[in-house]
Amino acid sequence: MRVHVVAHYRNGADDVRGQGLRDGAVWAWNRTQASWCMHNQPNQRGDSDKFYPGRNDRTKFTVLSLGRSTTGICW
Repeated sequence: MRVHVVAHYRNGADDVRGQGLRDGAVWAWNRTQASWCMHNQPNQRGDSDKFYPGRNDRTKFTVLSLGRSTTGICW
């Protein structure tokens, strides 16, 4: 059985599992005008991937935290 859980963010999240994504996120749709940094560990740590405005596809890894890309670079 495939289960779809949807979560919406405006300010990011240090751990998306607390918002109903128990196993993290594997698909994302950026409907904002900002780029986001997605991370494979809680508290915006670990590997990162920049997710641009309008992007709607599978993530490179299971996302456990995210935040706005304020400098244009994801660390």
